Amino acid sequence: MSLLTDEIIAIAIAVASAGGCTASKGEPAGNDKPAAVSASDATDAEHQAAIDCSKIYSTGDAAGILNLPGKVSNYTRPGSCIIGSANDLGSIIIFAGRDIETEMTWNDVTMSRDRVNYVAVPGIGDGAVRLASDGSTIVSKKGKAYCSVQLGGLGQSGYETAFTKSRGEALAIKLGALCNKYFAAD
Repeated sequence: MSLLTDEIIAIAIAVASAGGCTASKGEPAGNDKPAAVSASDATDAEHQAAIDCSKIYSTGDAAGILNLPGKVSNYTRPGSCIIGSANDLGSIIIFAGRDIETEMTWNDVTMSRDRVNYVAVPGIGDGAVRLASDGSTIVSKKGKAYCSVQLGGLGQSGYETAFTKSRGEALAIKLGALCNKYFAAD
């Protein structure tokens, strides 16, 4: 064996003995008993799956954002909603929840180098920021709940007609109202 292979094996053994190779949440531990899932994790997961978008949003919520609001439905990710345009040329996508994925969006925008591309928007949750260039994306937080809204199709050829001309802070406030509806229903 080469010296490099010996070093890799030694590192792997050291990590395994130090507990670096433990079973993840919900997988059998070394004694084949399932690891406990904390009550808060279960509650968050159940909460994410329980969101009924049609009870929170209506097509009227897309007024001033979409020219031809269509159907409200649950989106592909649990806890997320979509308000599509009647002509399928654009949509409002709402990602909301208390899970790590929605929290990471907030952290990525507010704590990384990306933050220079965002500006604060008042009146949304405990805090919100919008994409500085056109306001077409907002990310917000209220307590331990997070919400982000983006316009699906904006900027793509042929899709521009789906959206009103509203941009900047005016658009961000309309998108933020969707997060405030989620926070109120949460």
